[in-house]
Amino acid sequence: MNSHTNRDKLMLDEKNARAQRVIQLRQLTELSQGGLAKLSGFPVQYIKQWEEHQAEGLSEKLGINFIRSISKLGVDCSLGWLMEGRGDPPKIMAYQS
Repeated sequence: MNSHTNRDKLMLDEKNARAQRVIQLRQLTELSQGGLAKLSGFPVQYIKQWEEHQAEGLSEKLGINFIRSISKLGVDCSLGWLMEGRGDPPKIMAYQS
């Protein structure tokens, strides 16, 4: 395998891993793609594309906005985890009165 092919495989592996993290986040909310889209304000097509790693996938800018949206649903997630798998996995935030 040449370095170009190795780089392409690595990029595909990263996109697959990011797609799995988007799925994991959605499953944490216990929502369907449509339900998450409705509550987060993102089109369902975006969420579907992110989960299926279609097109360009989830960009850092959209990742930031997505994290802001899901935090309103009570989910704590870092950009590092969502984009690169670094840090603690997401969790439901404890209710504070």
